[in-house]
Amino acid sequence: NRMEDRLRKKLVVYRDLVDILEKESEIIRSADPGELWKMSALKHDAAKKIEALRKEMIGDLDSIAPNHGMAQGNFSSRKIVELVPKDAAERIATICIDIEKLKKAVFDLSVTNVKFTEEYLQVIEQLVAVFADAASGTQGYKSGSSTSKVSGAIFRARV
Repeated sequence: NRMEDRLRKKLVVYRDLVDILEKESEIIRSADPGELWKMSALKHDAAKKIEALRKEMIGDLDSIAPNHGMAQGNFSSRKIVELVPKDAAERIATICIDIEKLKKAVFDLSVTNVKFTEEYLQVIEQLVAVFADAASGTQGYKSGSSTSKVSGAIFRARV
């Protein structure tokens, strides 16, 4: 069954994405920008693969159930289970459940990585402020220091 094969491929891509995000977490902690760019490219590639598989599955559904009503923006793995032949529905349902679990893991890892990055950047921003105060002859965290007036927008950029 083509739909089942495509869903299995999608499952593999989500597993790969979880691995990428776990590795990204380690790289964030090691502060290696070159490796972060590589992880970003891998995440982008995984997203493109997922979109391509989604498009292929919608094409398959067009022949199975022409009135399925799904498009790229409202794609639902669960709805696929309702539309495929009964003999494949149970196997496909199991794959879809696994995909949903991996989607949650991807979301959780992404949130964790963003939070850690934001905290890390705040620490760097504070260190820069301390160094700038030391260079200007003032020391410590004073509300009137030259660095308290700097927004630190550079360090608030999302990675």
